Amino acid sequence: MTAPAITGLGIVSALGATAEQTLAALIDGKSGIGPITAHNTASLRTRIGAPAVEFSAREHVAHRRLLRNMTYSDLLAVVGISSATIDSGLTAADGFDGDRVGLYIGGNKEISDPAKVIDAVLLARRPDGSTDMAVMGGAGAEAFYPLFYVEGLQAASLFHGSVGRGFRGENTYLAGGPEAGIGAIGRAARAVRRGDADAAVAGGFDDPTSWWAMSKIDATEVMSGSNDLGREAYRPFDSHRDGWVPGDGCAFVAIEDQGRARARGARVHGYLTGYGTGFTLDPTARESAVQGLAAALRGAAGDRIGEVDAIVVDARADDGDVVIAEAIREVFGDRAASIIGTTPGPAVGHLGAAAGAFAVTIAAKAVADSVVPPILNLDRPDERCAGIDWAVGTARSTPIRTALALGRGDLGHHVAVAVSATADRST
Repeated sequence: MTAPAITGLGIVSALGATAEQTLAALIDGKSGIGPITAHNTASLRTRIGAPAVEFSAREHVAHRRLLRNMTYSDLLAVVGISSATIDSGLTAADGFDGDRVGLYIGGNKEISDPAKVIDAVLLARRPDGSTDMAVMGGAGAEAFYPLFYVEGLQAASLFHGSVGRGFRGENTYLAGGPEAGIGAIGRAARAVRRGDADAAVAGGFDDPTSWWAMSKIDATEVMSGSNDLGREAYRPFDSHRDGWVPGDGCAFVAIEDQGRARARGARVHGYLTGYGTGFTLDPTARESAVQGLAAALRGAAGDRIGEVDAIVVDARADDGDVVIAEAIREVFGDRAASIIGTTPGPAVGHLGAAAGAFAVTIAAKAVADSVVPPILNLDRPDERCAGIDWAVGTARSTPIRTALALGRGDLGHHVAVAVSATADRST
């Protein structure tokens, strides 16, 4: 079995509507974090975020009538899937059989657009604030958007992402956080490597700056409350960190059998040479968390552990930053000091279920173009996070043989993926 090739990238973020725009801005040290204006944040502790830039979905949706039944997060997914497909050339015109092309998606979608049920809810609301279910089942039912349930299906993106592209092969939808999007990529790579599919598109999408997401998460106080700092509020690995800042976006990669990619002369962004997972039995125990992360990193690095030159992590400016540093030091020992580390959160916000997948696209950029983007806002490093060559302030230009991407789950799931410049070991 040979390592699959990454032949396409699809990204939408606060830094750009394409992979090229986003990655170029990331390398340049730009940030998309600012005040959230799409909804009223006055009652929230966190009032800043990194909403995705405006993008056109029509050119990526096969039938315009489908647009009426797609949530904003579904639109993000479809644009990312379509962009990665176009970038790679995974089309029938290029000789691909739709029955052999898979689609693997990780997302955090929970409901339809809440605005479409507000009228019905208000009709059934009693003066004391309770709900009159009789009214809800009568006049309220008539006020509901008739396709509210269909629009809210979690895995709707599998359908919308396949229509018009003819993907009829292996497919999976993973619900969760950063571990979901990167896990989708790992599973897709495994399917191609085993011959279950000739190619696949995989990644994640999420919209954590939405009113629904922020109203749930804000009370937990895991997000930064330093609104006055604006784009400097998200400070991973810094001794003055106080949580993450949400960001909307998607990140998808097109993966295919390397022999097929070479035969058609496809541009290769890197090779998926490893996939590892780890689980923490007690997410609140640091030792357990370190072991889970270390297991994922070791599994992804495999026999290339001696040629890992960079690592892209999902850092959230919380106590988990220390756990990440400890896990890297445990796995790489003295070599950790020479491994370039980065995290994109201060530039694009925390992308939720897309965060791990976005880390994979950065790893691909690193091995393809010999560049690692900088970590912003790391002005006062936490000494407990030392021992790794963090790319502070400016991008690093240097050959990268293998880069690891890491996604952290909220309840102990950890996933890592290795992207290498060569399909075969160079050492």
